[in-house]
Amino acid sequence: MSISAQFFLNEPVYWEQNIKIYAPLVKEVIGNPKYNEYANLLTICQEDIWDMIVKDKDLQMGTAIPDAPTPFEYLLVNCYNNPQIMKDAEEAFDFFTHEKVKIIPSTRIIIFTDGIDKIKDAKDIRNIQEENYFNFQNKLREVLGEEKKEPPKLNENPKVAYIKAKARYREKLKKKKGNKNSISLGTMLTALCCSGIGLNPLNIGEITFPAMNEIFKVFQQKEKYETDLRVATAGFGNKKVKPKYWINPN
Repeated sequence: MSISAQFFLNEPVYWEQNIKIYAPLVKEVIGNPKYNEYANLLTICQEDIWDMIVKDKDLQMGTAIPDAPTPFEYLLVNCYNNPQIMKDAEEAFDFFTHEKVKIIPSTRIIIFTDGIDKIKDAKDIRNIQEENYFNFQNKLREVLGEEKKEPPKLNENPKVAYIKAKARYREKLKKKKGNKNSISLGTMLTALCCSGIGLNPLNIGEITFPAMNEIFKVFQQKEKYETDLRVATAGFGNKKVKPKYWINPN
């Protein structure tokens, strides 16, 4: 998927109640060892929670658990039981919204505290609750350059649910072990600094992390197109090579 112009140019996206969500800068991702933890804390989905319960109870992969906690409940319970997770979760909201929040598990609410002393009516306090947390997560996924999630399906065909669960499992293993053919972040940054588009070690940290990924992807597409074009138009060009234009209409 491609990212929006807002995230590409480091402009925040407005969510409900005039809450802004910011795409992290490259230097913020590299400079914060908790970045992945922050992202995972706030984007865990219902299927991830089902998978954990299924594994713990040794059930069939893809089994939906009707009484499982929702992502919002899962966050609140973990914050209630673990002060460190509470601290990390509040830091995560601050990291992505640039605002302080207070997570209150007992009343099942997360409130934004910046400027709260000037609010006269309690109904005007900006907050996140169960009802809007799914939308918040999807907006954050969009900011991070990830695919949005569909609402979980309790009554999905068991075969389809099993296939999806297997795919999630393989993806998690892939991330855990690392792809031997994947390009490291350091190599990606170096390549972009050598791409001739004005990025260098002094300024590349100021672009957003999703923008960096998108630029690198398009850079690779352009390079492949130019290579295929040379092969296809050479005197003894390979007719099987059909250059695909590097700018995709999406």
